[in-house]
Amino acid sequence: MVYPYLRLSFSSLSLLSSFLYLHGMTVYHSPSDWVIGQVVRRKTVQDVRGVAAARELNQRGKGRGGAGEGRSRARMIAMTAVFAFTVYGWVKNAREEIRKARKEGRRERGETSQMSPPESAINSLPNETKRIVVETPHLCPLCLRKRVNPTIVKETGFVYCYRCIVGAVRSEGRDPVSGVACSEDGLIRLFVEEGGGE
Repeated sequence: MVYPYLRLSFSSLSLLSSFLYLHGMTVYHSPSDWVIGQVVRRKTVQDVRGVAAARELNQRGKGRGGAGEGRSRARMIAMTAVFAFTVYGWVKNAREEIRKARKEGRRERGETSQMSPPESAINSLPNETKRIVVETPHLCPLCLRKRVNPTIVKETGFVYCYRCIVGAVRSEGRDPVSGVACSEDGLIRLFVEEGGGE
């Protein structure tokens, strides 16, 4: 939730600093240049003299181990933070692209998120239960409503609402439809995209 606002503010600052740099109002081209103190400009004679003087001061500062070292560490930390923020943005965008591609691929192949239990498990059920499970595969066999937080029983393959199956397994210690013994460790939550084929 925070990332879009951070990205928007960083992009706005980049645009503003580029505009100010273009009109000669600042020596920094971007916010990251400002953070690390990097100035982009032509080298003049005064700059060469300034660099020599700065080197002398830096050599003196190294002997004391004072402020020069702290500034360089702060710059290194700032550069690392900018790099990490950029890589995070790339990774997030890549994951989003992969997710969209997978979603589009499922639609093209006609796959849906409706899951039914395996055939052998259905054949072993009593006729009334079998009718409910086969005719309404998108409903929970216990509450007979659309599944909320679908959860599969690992041993049988039946899919229930999370709340329904957890309560049944805690009280009975078995799958309520098939009667097969199971535990809470055998319950697997399914993460299904909303509206995906139902």
